[in-house]
Order: sequence, then structure tokens, then C-alpha cells
Amino acid sequence: MYGITQIPTAWENRAFFTTHTLDFLRFTFGGMVFYGGLFGAIAAMPIYAKVIKRDIPTILKLLVPTLPLAHAIMRLGCFMAGCCHGIPSDTFGVVFANSTVAPDDIAVIPTQLIETAANLAIFAFLWTYSKKPRHHFQLLGLYGICYSIMRFFVEFLRGDYHRGHVLSLSTSQLISIFVLLASVILLIYANKKDPA
Repeated sequence: MYGITQIPTAWENRAFFTTHTLDFLRFTFGGMVFYGGLFGAIAAMPIYAKVIKRDIPTILKLLVPTLPLAHAIMRLGCFMAGCCHGIPSDTFGVVFANSTVAPDDIAVIPTQLIETAANLAIFAFLWTYSKKPRHHFQLLGLYGICYSIMRFFVEFLRGDYHRGHVLSLSTSQLISIFVLLASVILLIYANKKDPA
């Protein structure tokens, strides 16, 4: 996903791209955004299910409730690195020292910690909700709804503008709208089915 948003940058820096192609591709397509990893995991799930000889409903029931917990831990790593930081704020800001990503000596909103707390809340909700028999797509739909809404609003506080924008929305906000709509449809479908 990050690589797709960086195509204009690659075009503007054609000379660097042609002389450092592998470095550019490794950095650009090396796991820079969460949505890319999420979509990649969903696309690879049928292959993974076949390899481990499990069905997709079983994998989803185990994976989905714990996904926000893993994401919360990942966002702590973002906080430690200074990436995914927020907009400048003297009131609620944190100053990152010696970060290669966050601006030096400028207090920025720690959006990583906001997203960590929100992911922990989503984890607690899904973990509790998953205790009763549910259709496997119900959990996935609920996760998609909760995360996309949270991410859409956290994006307004983000200050790392290199991720790409269309009109006044970030790439992640546009993806969040798509994920929200798809998740609502998935939840409606799952609610019509028996628990699996």
C-alpha cells in the first residue's frame, strides 16, 4: 500500500530509483503501512489454511480477536521509532529526540499511543464478544468497523504527510471508508447466517 502511494515520488526521483532500485523497492514495499499487511494477510489466508490444514472459519475465530492486540504492540514500536507521529501540539505533544522520522525538538501528538489505546479497547471488546458462538465473518466485520472508524479519526491528528493524500483525505482515510463499507456488508451477511 505504501509503495503504491510512493509511485509519484519514484517518478520524480527517477535517477535515484534507477541507480538504487533494490534499496528503493526494499524500503517502499517492505511493510511500511498496516493496511497493506492486513490486505496481504487476507489474500494469503486461503494458501495458509491449506498449508496448515485448517479451515478459514477456525483461523478467523482465533486470529481476529487478537489482531488488535498485535497492532497495539506494533504501534508501541512506532512510538519508540518516532514514526506515525501526530501534528505539532504544545498541549498534548511529545518531543522525540534523535528520531530519523519525527521532527526534532517539536512537540507532536503521540498518535501512536492513541492508536495503541484504541486497539487495546477493540481487543477487549472482540475477545469478550468472541466467547459465545459467532459466525466467523461477524468478528471480522466488527473488527473492520471498529478499526476503520478509529483510524479515520486518528488520521486527522497525524502529522507524517508523506503517506499520500487525495483532496483533503489521507490515503488511509479513503481506505478506512472502503473497509467500513465492506465490513458493514460482511456483518449484515454474517448476521443472517448461523454461528459457524
